[in-house]
Amino acid sequence: MWHEARQVPSWLIFDVGQSHMKLASLFLSLFLSVGVHFDGYATPILKEEVAVIRDHFKAELKERKPVILSEMSTIGVREPGRDWKSRLRRSAEKTSSEVREAVEHFIMQNEEDSSFAGLSVAGLNLTTVSKATLREIFADLLDGWGTFRKRFGAGHLHSLSRVGFSKSGRTAVYYAFTGSDWVTGEGHFRVVRKDGDIWIEDENVIIGWQVLS
Repeated sequence: MWHEARQVPSWLIFDVGQSHMKLASLFLSLFLSVGVHFDGYATPILKEEVAVIRDHFKAELKERKPVILSEMSTIGVREPGRDWKSRLRRSAEKTSSEVREAVEHFIMQNEEDSSFAGLSVAGLNLTTVSKATLREIFADLLDGWGTFRKRFGAGHLHSLSRVGFSKSGRTAVYYAFTGSDWVTGEGHFRVVRKDGDIWIEDENVIIGWQVLS
């Protein structure tokens, strides 16, 4: 069962003592099993999307930390038959028209899977990693994360959706997931507002669902 507004589906909460196999299956589904084969962007990536991504990683940008991003876009666990669009719209019913507009554009942006391959963000030490490479690394259920850290010099793997914008271009919605081990991962929808040239998360507006591993 899905729970709206960042509450966690009970089937996504795991005891650390459970098998690595079950946890690995969940983790890989978040990063690798979003949908069917894709070829390039579903729609061309927008300049303002890059700005949102830049500000999402503002801490890493400031500290010059490497950012490892899955090439494949994600909106969390998108299972066959789940009406994620209606659920997302319903979670935003009581928000402002700006947020609802951004949600509609988000849905359009994420109707198809996209690739962030080759994405460049000024000043950000960003590396995009292919689905095939991630499958190869995390096929090792004992030391996949050790291999990941040695190879990329970073402890976190990030995954992002495409960004949806309001008609004014001042409000945006996107989904972000970050994992750092088989049993450590978190993802949720973010609503951000443009303040000058900076995108800042509006923590008072909560939509969609949260995924924990």
